[in-house]
Amino acid sequence: MAEIRRLTTARDEARERAGRLREAAAAAEPPGELAPWLRCEAARGLFDARLYAEAAAEAQAFLEKHPDSRRRPAGLLLLGRSQAKLGKTDDAVKTYRQVLAAGAAAPTRAERAAAWAELGELLSGPDRTGEQLDLLEEQARRGPEEPGAEEAAERFFALAMAGPREASRALKLAVQLTGTWPAGNVRPEWVLLAAKVAEFVERDYVQADRLYRLVLERYPQAAFDVRMIEAGRRGADSGREVILAAISRLEDKKAGRIKEIEAPSAEERGRSPEKALRAVLAALRAGDAAAAGAAAGGALAGEIAGGRCDFARYGLSDFRVLSAASSGEGAAVEFEIAGELGVTRVLKRKARAVREGGGWKITDLGL
Repeated sequence: MAEIRRLTTARDEARERAGRLREAAAAAEPPGELAPWLRCEAARGLFDARLYAEAAAEAQAFLEKHPDSRRRPAGLLLLGRSQAKLGKTDDAVKTYRQVLAAGAAAPTRAERAAAWAELGELLSGPDRTGEQLDLLEEQARRGPEEPGAEEAAERFFALAMAGPREASRALKLAVQLTGTWPAGNVRPEWVLLAAKVAEFVERDYVQADRLYRLVLERYPQAAFDVRMIEAGRRGADSGREVILAAISRLEDKKAGRIKEIEAPSAEERGRSPEKALRAVLAALRAGDAAAAGAAAGGALAGEIAGGRCDFARYGLSDFRVLSAASSGEGAAVEFEIAGELGVTRVLKRKARAVREGGGWKITDLGL
């Protein structure tokens, strides 16, 4: 009861203070910023007292009364926050976007930072991923001087690896940032990601070659481990060797010595363990969960259906089946993988297959 009384008292005081500020604003001589400041403070006090509906009404009245005030961004932020608290998410999104749009009153750096962060939080739900990607890309494209631009780019690249189309979008942004941002603001992992997308998704080997070489030229920290060099330990240039191997692999692809795996037809994919594996890997790389699930069985089928075998891991890869050894109703299939997420060198893996429903299905990729 004591807590309720304190809350009620605080709200009554906030209402009384807002009334006094409105009266003072009405008495203030226009033009000037005194009246807008007083109305903005009235809205702020109501918001702090958790009177969100009244704060929204006060902020809206301030914005209508003083459309050209330099305090307009502050009023918009208060209105957006109040709308968000009231569950009016779509209205809040529109309000925050007004802060970030070019207008008569330019927001301060702190106000822009708050608008980006709070709008991003509103769009962080799974049903608004597309809008979130648009927002992060817009923030990054404004340049490294924009508040939170580097963090927005990092978040964008993480979210954009959801499928082939999103990955291609990430490639375009990374290429733009590489060409327009100062080198110190572009993280080498963004360039490496762009190189992998160019190689494994777009099959643009010329652009991939250029991006891999750019990492070697511009970002020595990605090619050499300075701490290992200083300690005199071997392997300090392992990053460089990995990138050189990728460049060599591209030359083989350009010459036709490495060819992309083709998925077998629906009628063929279950006829052997190798074809079942080829079907699963090619489908995962293409982001086709339905086709991958059709050639999978056991726990792997559940993982694919649950979205845990996502494009981000398999879409940046080249696969080559090496051999298969059957034993009754089971089989082991050895294959090579190049370009798995975070890996540019070639690795050997062993998948497991079983006979199921009259054909072979992959139950474990061995990754």
